[in-house]
Amino acid sequence: MSQPDVSAAGGPSTGVISKIENAKQPSYEDRVLAQLERALRWQPGSAQQVLDGGEPRAIDGLPSLQADLQANVDTLEEEGDSPITPQLRALLEQAQRQTRLQLDELAAKVDEQNQLIRRLLDERKGA
Repeated sequence: MSQPDVSAAGGPSTGVISKIENAKQPSYEDRVLAQLERALRWQPGSAQQVLDGGEPRAIDGLPSLQADLQANVDTLEEEGDSPITPQLRALLEQAQRQTRLQLDELAAKVDEQNQLIRRLLDERKGA
């Protein structure tokens, strides 16, 4: 995904993405990392793992599953004009739309829970 794609998918601005990619800061706000994770469809905490030298974790592995399915459909299309290929393409697109909606709903719920946890931790620190 390009920086504008990530930003358009709900991630941070392209300027902030550039700073992250070029390690211009030692750390980033949780809000920024959560935006990045949501746009890239990573599990919470994955952005920090990457910054620490680790690997991100996809939400339920669905993006990689979609990529595998897309590759299989592309292979079928390359092998010839099978009458089933348009049907597979339509099913794939429908599955991708449904998956994106479900992932967006899940990401919104995770964000809500993260905000609640942060608020409770802030309250606990202030008490």
